[in-house]
Amino acid sequence: MSDFDVQQVREAAADVLSVHRWKSMGVASVECECGEILYGNDRMTQFPADEAFRKHLADAAMAVIVPAVTAQIRALHKAVHLTFSWKDGIRAEEPCEVCGGKAGGDRECGCWGDVDRDLYCLSCSDLSGHTSHHAVYPCPTVLLCDQIDAAVRGEGQ
Repeated sequence: MSDFDVQQVREAAADVLSVHRWKSMGVASVECECGEILYGNDRMTQFPADEAFRKHLADAAMAVIVPAVTAQIRALHKAVHLTFSWKDGIRAEEPCEVCGGKAGGDRECGCWGDVDRDLYCLSCSDLSGHTSHHAVYPCPTVLLCDQIDAAVRGEGQ
């Protein structure tokens, strides 16, 4: 996983905000340079268009910042196959980029198998000793990241 580059995320958010500027504004509505016309709720403030525009800017910034953060969290919770050997015990292996561990016999990628291999979260699984715990992937953390990203995109509202 690469280090989180705050400066890069800040610059990406600033670039997004440079696209979102007032083109024209009235008391109840505002037109953004992105082409969207926003209508304020009269109950919001004395200047409903201004409040609607600020929320529009916040949404634009969150659309850049939140996925950058959730991508870092997902990188910590990567999917692995667990393999047991009498010599090494349980070890984690990266899933094949070609077949992903799906059943299907011999493949050009060199993988083989009669059954699909299960995916587990490396961070949430405890691979030490006889009482090892294996957390199925996607784990609750990755599912939460999915929910957060969907909410930021406006899905499910």
